[in-house]
Amino acid sequence: MVLVSAHLGVANADALEREGCPQEHAVYVEELSGTTVRFEPDEAGAATVDSFSMRLPSGETLSGLIVWNNGISRPNASLAMEDCEGGNWENDCLVWSGVLYQLHDDGFIRHYGSRVAASQLLFPDVSRVLWFQAMQHGWLTPSIDTFLFLRCSQEADL
Repeated sequence: MVLVSAHLGVANADALEREGCPQEHAVYVEELSGTTVRFEPDEAGAATVDSFSMRLPSGETLSGLIVWNNGISRPNASLAMEDCEGGNWENDCLVWSGVLYQLHDDGFIRHYGSRVAASQLLFPDVSRVLWFQAMQHGWLTPSIDTFLFLRCSQEADL
């Protein structure tokens, strides 16, 4: 019984930290592989919601953007290689693109857009897509598409 109470206390502390964490400072982890996602404040412009990076277990880092598309009611996320030789984001560097979902404690799954860090993020099909990229580049990739809130980073921490 003591272990259950201790575990619930940790879960409550995590929930309190997350509730006080703006999405642009959230760090997430895919627990099976250790892949992390780190959000960063973005100054790029009105169409960009947030920037993020995904660090793979083999050390590679992918750059990510979440943007609102014209005429589409939900933002679109994309991941690209940081050190891309072609330099063109969409044609040469893009490795994954799709809708990013936030999973909240109330049981609701929402399209990305909440300014408070969600308990989990769902990148649909990212593990399969990156697995195919891994065959070309020798990467170690996430095993599943769900990332759990790990911590809130401070601006100086970015």
